[in-house]
Amino acid sequence: MENISRVFISVLFSVLIISETSAQTFDEYKRQQQAKYNNYVQQKTEEYRAYRDRVNAEYADYMRKAWTREEAQPAQAMPKRPEPPKPVVRNPMDMPKFGAIPFGEVRDLKLPDVPKPEPIIPIDELEQLVISVPEPVKPNDNPNENLNPNGNGNDNGKSNEPKPEPKPKPKEEQKPKEEVKQEGLTFKWCGQTWQVPLEKQHSFRLKSTSEADVADAWKTLSGVKYAGVIAACLKIRNVHQLPDWGYLRFLDAMAEAFLPGMQSEARLLEMFILVQSGYQVRIARSEGRLFLLVPSNGEIYGYSFLRIGGRKFYVTDKREKTGSFHVFERDFPREQPFVWHIRKLPIFSSGIVTRTLQSKRNPEMRTTVGISKGLVEFMNGYPKCNDWNLYALASLSKEAKDGLYPVLRQRIEGKDRTDALETLLSFVQTAFDYKTDGEQFGEERPLFGDETLYYPYCDCEDRAILFSILVRELLSMDVVLLNYPEHLATAVRMDGEVKGDYFELDGHRYVVCDPTYIGAHVGESMPDYKDAVATIVRI
Repeated sequence: MENISRVFISVLFSVLIISETSAQTFDEYKRQQQAKYNNYVQQKTEEYRAYRDRVNAEYADYMRKAWTREEAQPAQAMPKRPEPPKPVVRNPMDMPKFGAIPFGEVRDLKLPDVPKPEPIIPIDELEQLVISVPEPVKPNDNPNENLNPNGNGNDNGKSNEPKPEPKPKPKEEQKPKEEVKQEGLTFKWCGQTWQVPLEKQHSFRLKSTSEADVADAWKTLSGVKYAGVIAACLKIRNVHQLPDWGYLRFLDAMAEAFLPGMQSEARLLEMFILVQSGYQVRIARSEGRLFLLVPSNGEIYGYSFLRIGGRKFYVTDKREKTGSFHVFERDFPREQPFVWHIRKLPIFSSGIVTRTLQSKRNPEMRTTVGISKGLVEFMNGYPKCNDWNLYALASLSKEAKDGLYPVLRQRIEGKDRTDALETLLSFVQTAFDYKTDGEQFGEERPLFGDETLYYPYCDCEDRAILFSILVRELLSMDVVLLNYPEHLATAVRMDGEVKGDYFELDGHRYVVCDPTYIGAHVGESMPDYKDAVATIVRI
């Protein structure tokens, strides 16, 4: 028995020794890995800093050379469409004759596969330029530290000695908490308050708008102290899902708030952050002022433009500017085209307003939707263009979907595709009041889906766009727009024998659905457009 006890004690002692050695080995391993990581971060930060400094220095050198002279073209007004027809109410006694409808041009305007612009330095690395790298973990002088079985550490290895209880501190009078002073720049945009780490140290002034002075200012902006500003702006872009135009307008508002009355400095700061964020933009000088230019393959109405390298670059200043410009045309490494389509609607936390919608044909289809006023303000300032896809691809906001989609899904659940289409078509036909853009806004103005839900009236194009969104997202069916000279309707792909007006495209049958022909069923064209030739716009 005594021998067994000795063996047990010996084994237990060996286990304790091994455990202590393993703990020391693991602790040392953690220190080594932390040190390696810290060294890696520091090395990558230095590499990115060197890269950033090099490309910006080269860019500034090119800025010193003479800029190219170009003539700006005046802004083009959005073409006036003939007055669209008033909604036609279908006579229930009519017995329409169905058949193939004529169509002309097919416009394939699907969103180009353009990668999302990325900063020339990843956001995390930009932050490392201004956030101090953690010090490597120092080796512990006491090898027995952290070996306490209770996991609380020890004092000189005396882990079993009881520690004196700390004496309770006398209660101090509770003082009211001081408000933490917010640092940086706070400004308003789209009804929302924004904050970025722009401080007095980031302010600068141009001596003039000459090539040399702009290049000197660029070198100033390229300093490490602006890296945190770029990182903060990119995070706001990503968190709030700002599309390219939204990011530009956010920076525009920020620069104006930070440099009030300093138009040229504000445009240069805006351009600098856009370039560092990966966007293809240009800067130009006219009459001693700097202007920001952005490219577009499509037609943008209401903005002056210059032709640079065979492409149109639009002057982002809201006031029309024509005449001679001196343009800095140099490409920046990794720049990506400016995309005007909205992949995802931006997220604004400003006030939500509600609107109740009810189908006049099916009164049980009734719901209240929420719309962000900030989003409506943003859409109100979006440039008008000649691409219907801009509006159809933007979808609806989360707030709008949360109020609208559950009710519509409940009504179409269990129905076949024709009946489900009938339900959505009837809802769009009868839940909205009609007015032309001229009557409601005094000008031609297509509406995004959330705007159709927000404003009291809408016209044929707004209904067609909203209907196309509902069909694609609730029924997963392919939709095209039928663009007549003075009217916009839709057609939905329904292969097989389906009663109604239709056309064949790429071997598939598309059946007409007109959200402005009140009471019309799937497949019924508005009488005046039954024989008219439409342009088919693919979404």
